[in-house]
Amino acid sequence: MGKTHARDMVLIAEFAIILAILSQITIPFGPVPFTLQTFGVMLLGSTLKPKQSIFSVLLYLLLGLIGLPVFAGGVGGVTQFINPLTGFLLAFVPGAALLSLWIQKFGRPDKLNIGAHLLSSLLILLLGTIWLKFFTHGTWSSAFLAAFVPFIVPELLKAAVASLLALKLRPIIYRVKAS
Repeated sequence: MGKTHARDMVLIAEFAIILAILSQITIPFGPVPFTLQTFGVMLLGSTLKPKQSIFSVLLYLLLGLIGLPVFAGGVGGVTQFINPLTGFLLAFVPGAALLSLWIQKFGRPDKLNIGAHLLSSLLILLLGTIWLKFFTHGTWSSAFLAAFVPFIVPELLKAAVASLLALKLRPIIYRVKAS
């Protein structure tokens, strides 16, 4: 195993753990709780390279699937993948991938990318809302009012902080000069 491969594995594991820790910061808020999970996804998506970010989220999901209490509220297990909020968990993969790819292809890793962070977060909210609607057989309006609308402003704030923090972390992790 090469030095780069081992370093990638460590980064993947570290950010999966960070996501698990941030997931525990939860405020009950209707059917969909307010958590720092999307903040964690944005942070790893904007700090790690695309493959690393995808594998980090997949590791997090695998840890939860096997029963470790890494999801919001300190829960884990197979049942977390068959409930009304599963769509949010599954959306973490494309959310992190989109953000990481966006920054790699179009963004500037040495500049704030708040818009890309917000798009990633809104994708997670949208996919989670769609899952919630179909899982509960509810209406589109009730799903959007429960799982999307109340989170727009908090997600904007999380996007700004994650973008700023990633701006500081990238030079440390990849040892490149920051502007």
